Amino acid sequence: MKPITIAGTTVHPGESKFVRIPVARMPRGDTLELVVRAVVGLQHGPVLGLESGSHGDEAFAIQTIHEVIEHLDATKLKGAVLGMPVCNPVAFETFTRLTGIGMTTDAVNLNIVFPGSPTGSLVSQIAHAIATHYLPHLDALVDFHSGGLESAIDYTLVKQSGGPVSPRILELSKALGSDFLSITRTDPSGVSSISELAESMGIPAVVTMLGGSVTSSDVGVLQRSVAGVQNVMRTLGMLDGAPTPNPRQRVIGDRKLVRHLQGGIFIPAVGFDKVAAVVPKGTLVGSVRDANTYELLEEYRAPYHETILIMIRGVFGRVFAGDYAFIFGDQSTAQVV
Repeated sequence: MKPITIAGTTVHPGESKFVRIPVARMPRGDTLELVVRAVVGLQHGPVLGLESGSHGDEAFAIQTIHEVIEHLDATKLKGAVLGMPVCNPVAFETFTRLTGIGMTTDAVNLNIVFPGSPTGSLVSQIAHAIATHYLPHLDALVDFHSGGLESAIDYTLVKQSGGPVSPRILELSKALGSDFLSITRTDPSGVSSISELAESMGIPAVVTMLGGSVTSSDVGVLQRSVAGVQNVMRTLGMLDGAPTPNPRQRVIGDRKLVRHLQGGIFIPAVGFDKVAAVVPKGTLVGSVRDANTYELLEEYRAPYHETILIMIRGVFGRVFAGDYAFIFGDQSTAQVV
């Protein structure tokens, strides 16, 4: 395996090292940096990127990335793993989905501004640093997303543009092992997210949607997440052993993202134990009431005869109009992989 040099720092075969990628000087005088946890194996193989935190409140995968890397043996690893647990440190610091500070008002969602610009907004400069110093080293990428402070999610989003690496994206997405896959067609000429930029560079990128801040203490979810990454690594030939398929895996033919249309107090009707569960049509899953009068403003019910609760908002609290509420899948359209 050859050494890997990231932003001027070289990691040699057999080494594990933290690498810092400078982005910009902050008002308080320090330098905003992106931290890469790199492990380079002694044996030749592909370079896998594990990246999370483009949305600052999606912290669940931080555990997954560190857990995977902690258990790597560089003497047996074929290839290298480059983990970037927090790719938007500014949004993570405020623990908000978007980077809502004054200097970034023209681009607040890191996952829609790739490849970024060295002269753009702060968020655009973060994207540029990732596109310049991180992605070019990779042969494959796992792009982690999760629920935030009040939600949890469980499926794999499979982006298919019909380009050269689309079959590999599907193969690696299946290897993650989630029960449900959702395939979305993308424009091969359009780039806005890190996964789309990676694909345009010939790097197959899989998008895992699992867990949430509220479920981060669930050891079972963490174990599933780690096992999924290890299965991807076996599929890539980085770890010994054959990948283990999930016999329950289905491709969802129809899914529906529901947003709150009214702001107010959200009252959940199902708990996080129902994430990825199937419920009958008409099942009440939550409601929004006026905080002052307690008038019922909205109710959310399962829309399909057999509704998969792909994403759940499960915490009582304030919501804005436009916030994510639920993602529903249609079990009747799900097909065996």
